[in-house]
Amino acid sequence: MLSTLLTAALILVTPTEDMTLRAGSSGGAGTRFEFASTPKKEDGPTPKYTITNTLSNFRERPYRYDFEHGQTAWIAATTRKGDATIPKSVTAVRTSYREFTQHIGSITWAKTNGEEEGAGTAGQWVESNATPVRVHPGAKLEAKLIDGGPTGKVLVRCVSEVTGDKDKGYAYTLTIENLSSDAVSFKWAGLRGRIEPKKTLTKSESATILTTEQSGVATLDFGNKREFGIRANFWDRPK
Repeated sequence: MLSTLLTAALILVTPTEDMTLRAGSSGGAGTRFEFASTPKKEDGPTPKYTITNTLSNFRERPYRYDFEHGQTAWIAATTRKGDATIPKSVTAVRTSYREFTQHIGSITWAKTNGEEEGAGTAGQWVESNATPVRVHPGAKLEAKLIDGGPTGKVLVRCVSEVTGDKDKGYAYTLTIENLSSDAVSFKWAGLRGRIEPKKTLTKSESATILTTEQSGVATLDFGNKREFGIRANFWDRPK
């Protein structure tokens, strides 16, 4: 019998509170997965927010997990260390200049052969679209895919940055950095391609206007069904 646990919280009150949203699935065989979504606010003239999502697989085979809006994670099987079973985890971290709000959505999990095993709900923090946020020179948006927990090894890093000034014009730059030991095929913010291990792709374009922050998903494919979709915000490319 499958049971799904959901822990929810209210809208952010103060940044000192523990605002982590947690979800998980357990049954007769024990814990199947655990998910945690944690926000953080950085105070300053222009407040900046970081959302960290960590998903852990407690099963003895790889599984694919799918959330709404294209978020996907392939997670390897557990490992053994003595008598202990060590779960495998994947973390996605992203920044935003928009305030965050709570979202309750769906999550499904399936074996890597595509056979679906279950579905449930999970709460996570997402960006609010109530008020568009205009870019300011020097503003940087970043997203990272991490093998392990938040302090694990960064596999891919996506950065959207705007520099310059009104007199000389602005430069909009997108950077995708592959820090892993495998080539990765990607799609993000209108770009697509393949990046070899330890290589970086950068694309810049000039503009005379300032745009707004947009929500996006970076799809990352390392081959052998190791596919990921992480939320990665970016500054809208000037038209």
